[in-house]
Amino acid sequence: DMEVAPNQVSYSSAISACEKNAEWQLALGLLREISDVQLAPDHIAYSAAISACEKGGRWQLALGLLSSMREVAVAPDRICYNSAISACEKGSQWQLALLLLLHMPATKLAPDQFSFAASISACARSGEWQLALGLLGHMSEKIVSPNQVCCNAAISACEKGNQWRHALGVLQQMQELKQTPNRISYNAAMSACEKDSQWAMALCMLRQMLEVVLAPDKISYS
Repeated sequence: DMEVAPNQVSYSSAISACEKNAEWQLALGLLREISDVQLAPDHIAYSAAISACEKGGRWQLALGLLSSMREVAVAPDRICYNSAISACEKGSQWQLALLLLLHMPATKLAPDQFSFAASISACARSGEWQLALGLLGHMSEKIVSPNQVCCNAAISACEKGNQWRHALGVLQQMQELKQTPNRISYNAAMSACEKDSQWAMALCMLRQMLEVVLAPDKISYS
């Protein structure tokens, strides 16, 4: 039987399959194998490998891959940066997430909603509510409309920082941005009120949920 040698597309597809299952070790092994068979990995292979590391909670490896791309003359695309930012977010590395976000324009890449959402979430994980709100406001300057995920992350940041007024402010801002608050939005806002013993405001949020036909869950009632 005639053997068919795998090409660049074959390897990229295999790495993408590993990425979907968070098999970061296999993804990195395949990426190394591409060079061993004298094929040049492209940005698709790298972005899938970075995403695999992100899903596997390996933010150091994700950043290492992003950095190594320029050494092999492969320009990182927005997906590569977004996956690396998300890896930093999952690893509670908010400073690194923000550095990547700020570096994107220098590479002629405009941050999108995912870039900002992951960065705001990174700030939220560490209770950096002021930075989270700053990023949310910065989106409008960059002509990137905040989506529901961005707003929810900002509310969560305020909740962790015991800033119930700011949490309610973002909830109100969602209507101005034409973003519909969901159960996550209300639960985070109510939790912020509860932490500061603002039980009347929390009950008001609960009533609003019922008015917009959002069934409260266990977190809402707690």
